[in-house]
Amino acid sequence: MYLPSQEMILTTSKGKKITGIIGSRAPHGMSVSEKAKVIKPVDLFMDLGIDTKEQAEELGIQIGDMITPNSKFKIMNNPNYLAGKAWDDRIGVAVAIDVLKELQNVEHCANIYAVGTVQEEVGLRGARTSTQVVKPDIAFALDVTTAKDTPMDKGEVKLGGGVILSILDSSTLANRGLIKKLEEISEKLGLDINYDCMTAGGTDAGNIHKTFQGIVTMTLSIPTRYMHSPRLIIHRKDYVQTVKVIAEFCKILNWKLIEEIKDNNR
Repeated sequence: MYLPSQEMILTTSKGKKITGIIGSRAPHGMSVSEKAKVIKPVDLFMDLGIDTKEQAEELGIQIGDMITPNSKFKIMNNPNYLAGKAWDDRIGVAVAIDVLKELQNVEHCANIYAVGTVQEEVGLRGARTSTQVVKPDIAFALDVTTAKDTPMDKGEVKLGGGVILSILDSSTLANRGLIKKLEEISEKLGLDINYDCMTAGGTDAGNIHKTFQGIVTMTLSIPTRYMHSPRLIIHRKDYVQTVKVIAEFCKILNWKLIEEIKDNNR
């Protein structure tokens, strides 16, 4: 994430929000070698617009307080494009909530759990503990992937492409039977199908699929531009179609389908 000159919010242990700016040097005051270097986070500072350490203490600031980018949600010029911070992975939580809404007042056989895991970026830690608690028979990791439709990134995955089935990443291979079933559902519902192979990075699926005797798992991804920056962009269509395919899967899930999926993975 690019941090110099960004406006940030420091949240104290008592919930107080304090605005600050990450300090940066004027480019014309840097040497050529300095301009080419990426500043390490430990070398950055946050300017709170105060004079002394005592004033910082009076504000209630302590070592370890959370600091986050001060980025606001925005509907872009084309209203299908949505900008905001932390789509990675707030958007996964939103998808899960809307899937549960789709299942309201619908009779189905499965017990559906929606889990907002923590610390995925630093070791898939929440995925490990939540899987131990839920003990799922089938699991979807809902995450983002890099949209490759900008001058910086070129590829097949684009905003507005619809459902993205993640075939593999650096930590897991998707269950083939589960991929096949989601393809069938997407075709039935008239949804667009796309595929993602992410050789760098991973999702909670990397931990989930190895738990117990192995859990039928795959990732569904929402493409986003400018991942791991203060401002990301997603597309409404990708979100809506992802909700639809998961909700439809949950409606038809039963023990017979679970066995069919497992047989198709062999």
